[in-house]
Amino acid sequence: MVPYTVHRSDQMAAYWVKVKTGVVGIHYKSLTPDIVQKIGTNKGILVTAVVRDGPAFHADILRNDVISKIDGTFVHDSQTLQYATSGKSGQDVDFTILRNNQEIVKKVRLGTQGVE
Repeated sequence: MVPYTVHRSDQMAAYWVKVKTGVVGIHYKSLTPDIVQKIGTNKGILVTAVVRDGPAFHADILRNDVISKIDGTFVHDSQTLQYATSGKSGQDVDFTILRNNQEIVKKVRLGTQGVE
């Protein structure tokens, strides 16, 4: 038998910070393979949360909606979302969303950059 010593240290930290809501007021993620199969396209982002009193909240965009286009521009990640909304703060833009196998167009008045 060989003697040995194991030094182990487990640590965990968690913290919460208030983040800026951006011009749309949503949290989102990329589409999962299951959702892509269900809706029949890989273009879009899945809304995971809607910020209360944000632009998306007032336009009745809901959690689990899929945003496929903004003013006719396909959206599929943060870069295309930013491109489609850049320079349009305070303006009304058309969001094409997929909900319950239906395509719906919602008019969203974008917020200003940096609003909390």
